[in-house]
Amino acid sequence: MIIYGRNPISVALSKGRKVHAFFALKGFNDPHLSPYLEKSPLTWQDKMVHQQMFGYDTQGIAAEVEDYPLHDLSRLNALKHPMRIVLLDGVTDPHNFGAIIRSAEAFGLDAVVIRKDRSVSITPAVVKASSGAIETIDIVQVTNIHQTILALQKQNVFVYGLAGEGNHDLSTLAHPGAIAVVLGAEGDGISNLVKKVCDGLIKIPMSGQIESLNVSVAGAIAFHEMQKGRT
Repeated sequence: MIIYGRNPISVALSKGRKVHAFFALKGFNDPHLSPYLEKSPLTWQDKMVHQQMFGYDTQGIAAEVEDYPLHDLSRLNALKHPMRIVLLDGVTDPHNFGAIIRSAEAFGLDAVVIRKDRSVSITPAVVKASSGAIETIDIVQVTNIHQTILALQKQNVFVYGLAGEGNHDLSTLAHPGAIAVVLGAEGDGISNLVKKVCDGLIKIPMSGQIESLNVSVAGAIAFHEMQKGRT
């Protein structure tokens, strides 16, 4: 797949991701990346050609790399307790997904779980928005979020959804045991079926006039609280 941006490519290289080819704007120079460019197939491009192929947000460099792995449910079964994971119930915006990955990795979560259908997957925009964090956290793809929650609960994982009508305090996520938090789709939130199987719904307290937060911002707040349970 294609990734772009200096930091995402630098992190990918540092983690040993295989690069098939580089595509750079004529005159591109980066002291850290230049040694790698000299050792791999490299195509120098005019600005118009580069932007037509990769868009306007590349910082002058793109790379074709090996695909990022999508793990299955067995990956969660192998995690050591107390696990900290996030499940995305229908998030579709790649920038939100990338930002969630970045925050999840920053606050020490073990995995990000997405569903297979009607959901975002790993794209160049997701990798860019994650700012390289996708290299160091597991992305797990499941067929059904509802069934995955039931499977986690059998492993004594407490699963909480973030919802405006929640009646549990945010501090609930600081539980020292295994915790999973569910984030809902942009606009629609968590599906009713998923809400019913959660161990509870968490409401983030707000004092302003805006009644809701962007899903990636809400996630970052929840992840910070989850981190407290491990300290």
